[in-house]
Amino acid sequence: MIGARDTAESVGQIFDASQAGSVSAQATEIPAFDQDLWQRLCALGFDRVGVPESAGGSGGSVADAVAVAYMAGYHAARVPIVEHLVAVLSAARSGLPGNGSVLVYATSEEGVREGKACATFRRVYWGQVATHLVVSDGSG
Repeated sequence: MIGARDTAESVGQIFDASQAGSVSAQATEIPAFDQDLWQRLCALGFDRVGVPESAGGSGGSVADAVAVAYMAGYHAARVPIVEHLVAVLSAARSGLPGNGSVLVYATSEEGVREGKACATFRRVYWGQVATHLVVSDGSG
């Protein structure tokens, strides 16, 4: 994988091409999911940056993942890349396989019993497009 600065420049070009920053929604509205942008990011491995290749990732460092997240925010990208990267990095550190789906992250001390989620999770940002939810019991 390339360095964080090169990562930021590369992913910035993808966001520029998608005109991600042309969102006119108010801050309280959920932005429309940009499926085409998501597919481009996945095809180039930006959805798995920071996860070792041996764990099914694209390689690179956490700094590379931060660079992707920063550029997504800078361009107001309408994809759950930040939430997805947090979930993917958490899953990889826990030894869970990634499957190429949209993952998002949530925490709940009360909602996890014996390793199983047993609660209703509300206000999970990008939950409407997520295919999987990575849940932490809050223990670290």
